[in-house]
Amino acid sequence: MDILEQLKRERAQRDGAGSDALPASEAGDAPAVLERALERLFAGLERLAEGLRELHPDVRVDYALDGVGKLTGMQQQDYAVLTVDAALPRFAFTFKCVGQKSVSRIADSSGQKDVISQALESHLLDVRIDDLSTWRYVITVMPMVPVRLLFEPGPDGASIRVTARNLDGLGSRIYSLHPDVVRNELFNEIGKLVLRRENRFAEFAGNIVSGDIREGLQQRVRARQESREQESASTQSEPRRRGLKDLLRGRDAAAPAPPRRAAAGAPNLNDAGDADPGIIEWDGATPAPKRQARPPAPAAPAATLPGAAQAVHEAPCYAWLVTADVKAADTSASVGRRGPPGADPALTTSRVLNEGQEFRLLSRDGEVRYLGKIAGKYQGVEPLVDFGIARECYVIQYRRGGEWVRVRPTD
Repeated sequence: MDILEQLKRERAQRDGAGSDALPASEAGDAPAVLERALERLFAGLERLAEGLRELHPDVRVDYALDGVGKLTGMQQQDYAVLTVDAALPRFAFTFKCVGQKSVSRIADSSGQKDVISQALESHLLDVRIDDLSTWRYVITVMPMVPVRLLFEPGPDGASIRVTARNLDGLGSRIYSLHPDVVRNELFNEIGKLVLRRENRFAEFAGNIVSGDIREGLQQRVRARQESREQESASTQSEPRRRGLKDLLRGRDAAAPAPPRRAAAGAPNLNDAGDADPGIIEWDGATPAPKRQARPPAPAAPAATLPGAAQAVHEAPCYAWLVTADVKAADTSASVGRRGPPGADPALTTSRVLNEGQEFRLLSRDGEVRYLGKIAGKYQGVEPLVDFGIARECYVIQYRRGGEWVRVRPTD
């Protein structure tokens, strides 16, 4: 039995088949309308949480962790509605995503450890840090992610503010609900949202145009487009009007203009100011002579051709490979990226991995963004110039003797 249908039946049994409309005495009172809508919302969410606890559906989700990895196979459980502030009112629909395996990574400095751990803790994650006593730290994220939908009066005093935290991934997203949409159908869509099924919750929140409104807008666009096409067809069917110059010259606009005639004794010049054998004199009385073909220009020496310097450059004698995207983890399209274009084909991917030197690219704030390897003949800044700068990386370091050493363009 579908859990959402069961919840709707339970609601009908408890509340009866009463109308969703608010009492007439409250219809024009915005504070009363909002308060009544929040009360109905609280009661509906309690029934939703009760039904989910009873059926315990198997819902699993993965969470990508910036700079660490991914928590996989996290199962949802412990659905509840908690009162945050009864005076407002302010309450939250909460549940947990719990897994079996934690995720760890090594931080190479105290600063890096602080940046990564603080970012993870801001999402209410359980972070453990072990000191390796070598200025290196092991950051471990326990397999539990709290999820919360917080409902409270909006800042305008007439709407319901919904803050979804860690629902579609780590972080928060804010929605706004009008009191009029708090009805049975909304609880059904919230249930689908929590169960991570296709839903129309964003339509109720006004973030997405509904199907009826979208169809109406599309019909208006089609009608306007057809009207413009008809106007364009009628304009093209009209005869071409003669221009002002044609009227002054007394000839049809389609008639060709006569060739230019050079002044007596003056050389015929082309647009560049050079003598042009393709332009000839014409006295205007005899039939216009045919234009002579312009002789081809002599080929310029190879050394003076634009781009000749690039043509004689040798192919790059190095090749680099991105082996890890610290921020996006294994969801990144940059992992496996090879460069530069036209690199020596002898430097294969396997050769770069086996023989290459490790490097890493850092942001302006010192956060490690990418790891990689490079092989061949290089100065050291090539991966930063070829790949990193376009991705807001400003520092490149190489592993030398167990330490990361920064390389500058002058090194």
